[in-house]
Amino acid sequence: TRHFVESIPTFDIFLLLNDAFRGGNTHANRWIAGKLIDSDIFGPIKSKDRASSYPDVILKHKYPFKFEPCIIGVKKALELGKAILTKVTFTDINLKNNLDGCPYIPVSKCKNLKDPVEDNGRILSASTLTMTLTDIDLKIINQTYTYTNAIFTGTYMSDYEELPQQLKKVVLKYFKGKTELKGIEEKENDYIKFKGRFNAIYGLMVQSPAKLLIEYSNDYPDLFANETERTLEEVYNKNIKNTTLLYQWGVWVTAWARWELQRAINLVQSTPGAIFLYTDTDSVKYIG
Repeated sequence: TRHFVESIPTFDIFLLLNDAFRGGNTHANRWIAGKLIDSDIFGPIKSKDRASSYPDVILKHKYPFKFEPCIIGVKKALELGKAILTKVTFTDINLKNNLDGCPYIPVSKCKNLKDPVEDNGRILSASTLTMTLTDIDLKIINQTYTYTNAIFTGTYMSDYEELPQQLKKVVLKYFKGKTELKGIEEKENDYIKFKGRFNAIYGLMVQSPAKLLIEYSNDYPDLFANETERTLEEVYNKNIKNTTLLYQWGVWVTAWARWELQRAINLVQSTPGAIFLYTDTDSVKYIG
């Protein structure tokens, strides 16, 4: 449709989306990492898992379509419920709760990082850092960190909309298929096919259209070379014409999944007597 075509990101917006893209939240409680948790002393170790987390958020949440420059400011855009894509520089950022076992900000996504205090690849504090964020990530950071200043640059916004019903029907079709076939020995091959297609829906969203292909040949002095002399932008502009799903949807799928996971982490860490142990993308392990 015209709306879909108009929503295909430009190369500059794609670079921001690619910078904001982050996978699952995986981390052990920094206060107990490396220690043996004896269930005879602390009680049974429990685990809760979000079944089919990525397909779940595809069905339940809304997503950005066409991005436009945000001329109304980030605060106003958030108040209006817009999807936001922005680069932000934080000053004097610190974890709100020193007992928080799962700091949200990963060192790997930070630029211009100064005076960091880290926990296994996560930021506890820093005098300065710059990140590209979605509004979802920004909300989680506002929940869990304090900072003296935030400067936003290169900000874009989009309306939140439901994903196409055709896409949702495909998600439900493969979910139904894999669920009904699970555990049936003679249907194992069919189950694997349904599960693969089910998981591929998210994978298709985040398959980067800007990848320089490499050719290997004995004719090349170093055995390999870029397939062409095209720039990354030229490759993107060529490949994006064939896209069937929007790249920003995939970026927001993992962001929404982290949001839902953070709700579970917050629930455990705010419950008296409970101890958060470990999280991995769609599950939380805990005591209490």
